[in-house]
Amino acid sequence: MIAEIAPLLGRLLLAEIDAPLMALLSHPDVAAVLDQAEPGCGAWLENEHDLDELAADYCDLFVLPGGLAPVAGAWAEGVDRQDFLHRLAMVFPFESEIASSFETPADHFGRLLTVLGRATSPDASWSSPLIDLVGPPMAAFGEALANHPTIPPYRACGRLLMALLPPQGSSGRAL
Repeated sequence: MIAEIAPLLGRLLLAEIDAPLMALLSHPDVAAVLDQAEPGCGAWLENEHDLDELAADYCDLFVLPGGLAPVAGAWAEGVDRQDFLHRLAMVFPFESEIASSFETPADHFGRLLTVLGRATSPDASWSSPLIDLVGPPMAAFGEALANHPTIPPYRACGRLLMALLPPQGSSGRAL
């Protein structure tokens, strides 16, 4: 499930919900997963939404000051962002073709999820030095997002992020 859901969650965090993403989210299989994570999300997706308002929601939530910055360094406890980025560079293959194709910060959760999803086999669990590093900040971000008074797909994203991550102190779990 990681390889299937991580890129979708990454896309939700990389840019606002546009028509192609709304179509993907509204697909019955995807909507069912989102609705299971956030009850009511499926019904929300069945309604029509103004894409300009969704773009404003994205900016309010992830871009503007006071929102939830979707970057790991902002959620890493006891470490400044530059130190976190240095640690990330030591465990993450920035030179890979996938990783270098993004115009986002190296620690952007959308970027990390997309790359992890592409690099993960469908039956794998997440257990790696990268997950050991980004897992705690991603869990903190996911919890804040799941409990934020925002639109249902973003709350579902937060809940799914928490479900994807191995429990603290474990070697990973398959979904």
